[in-house]
Amino acid sequence: MNKRGMTLLLALPFSAAGALALASPRTRASANSAPPFWSGSDTTGCILTDKCPIEVVKEKLTIEVGELAKENAMEERLSVYRGKVEAEYTFRNPTEEELEVTLAFPFGSIPDYAETNDFYADTSPYGILADGKEVNYTLRTSYAGSSRYNFDVDTGIARLYGDRTESFYKKELPVHATTYEVDLSQADADEKDWLQFGVLFDLDGKKTRAFSGNGNMVVSDGHAQCLFGFNCSSNSSDFTLYSVGEPVSVIGTKVFHYVNGEECAIEGAVVREGKPYESTFGEMLEERRPEDVSEEDWMNAFVDFLEENADSDCPYLSAGSWNWLTSRDLLMRWLEYSLTVPANGTLVNTVHAPIYPEVDFSRKENRVLSYTYLLSPAQKWASFGGIEIEIKTPLFLSDSSLKFDKVEGGYRLERNALPLGELTFSLSEKEISRVNLYSPYDEGDTALIVAIVLLSIFAAAGIAGVVVLVVRGKQRKKRRAEEEQRLRLGRAEEGTIDLPPVPPTPPTPTVPPEPPAPQDPPEEKKE
Repeated sequence: MNKRGMTLLLALPFSAAGALALASPRTRASANSAPPFWSGSDTTGCILTDKCPIEVVKEKLTIEVGELAKENAMEERLSVYRGKVEAEYTFRNPTEEELEVTLAFPFGSIPDYAETNDFYADTSPYGILADGKEVNYTLRTSYAGSSRYNFDVDTGIARLYGDRTESFYKKELPVHATTYEVDLSQADADEKDWLQFGVLFDLDGKKTRAFSGNGNMVVSDGHAQCLFGFNCSSNSSDFTLYSVGEPVSVIGTKVFHYVNGEECAIEGAVVREGKPYESTFGEMLEERRPEDVSEEDWMNAFVDFLEENADSDCPYLSAGSWNWLTSRDLLMRWLEYSLTVPANGTLVNTVHAPIYPEVDFSRKENRVLSYTYLLSPAQKWASFGGIEIEIKTPLFLSDSSLKFDKVEGGYRLERNALPLGELTFSLSEKEISRVNLYSPYDEGDTALIVAIVLLSIFAAAGIAGVVVLVVRGKQRKKRRAEEEQRLRLGRAEEGTIDLPPVPPTPPTPTVPPEPPAPQDPPEEKKE
């Protein structure tokens, strides 16, 4: 029987995401309290890199989240919120050939509440089974990117398996690093001032790439400029400018701050240039490579980091601190393994992995854990059958995008086809409704809240006034119409009025006149 090799990518379709639009106001916290919101780890769903006849007969997903620990929020870490997920896939090979498939399974980058060592050293949540037998796996690493809270499947796979032979960055390229020290001991500056240290330089883009240790690259007046921000209270600070390939041509340095948008030099600031450091790109990366990350994965991750952060005005400049990468905050973790699916047969593949939710403390004494399970990538399989999802938890389910049935020990749903859209849901210690979830005004500025409340009152009063005026206007209009109708009935108007005909009056009979009475003759006038 022939065996045909094939590569698949099975990314466990779960993620800890939630309403990120509210993540920014949620990050506020006082010195005496824990942050009201901690981000989790965003992962992805199933994807196939090549066309493959393998079918998913069914999937059974079990998410298990136990009771929450009661420790003080500031001391709570990874173990408090670590849930686990079991994804069981029944694969079917409809061909006459035995198929060997390679799968990759991303389980997320580091969540805010995780201790770095615990997150990477503890492999107990991981496990791969094929028909109940353990399968060896390799722990892989890639650059998660600045969009790690909204992980893109295709981009993630390209970063894990992409061909970088045409990349500018090579292990043998020389690296030149210059460190600058800024001394403010004699400077005329306020301790509270936020200052800027700038290095102005030129480079040949075909031969050189430049990046900083903890600064930002900009293009100004046709030159490259690296800006480092720092607080004046530190008195002295060190900054490093790196170039890969040929050295950059430094024009000058400056220390300043902004006043009304204008640069103002800091008098008395002293800049000292340290001894240049020279190495190779490969050696520099090896010095900083974590023990549990392979040399190839680390090289690819750092190159992807530099290229994603290249300045839009000048692609030879990379902005941002590489400490973001070395702290592992932007690293995606994967489980890579191989399976053999028999010809015209099936195989049950089970994956065990941790799941990291977002945690919302905004509701006092009632933490809210938010999860996202990405279903849509499963559409990429040759065929996908039914799905069963079970959430085992003593917590309360709310804000779910799919309708679950309450069962003993948790919640359950079953579909004979893949649901459209994604599964999102929240779990909490006490039963809540959607309207009782996080409000960005819970820990906001008091004056702002008062202003909003007053504005709301005024707005409500204005609306009520408009309603009253409209009602009264209608009433006046109605009364006016009635009055006009009444007057119209009793008022004469110009024109012909049709009256009922009047019967003719009968003629009066003619009576002949009586003859005049005889008159006496006039008396004679006496003299």
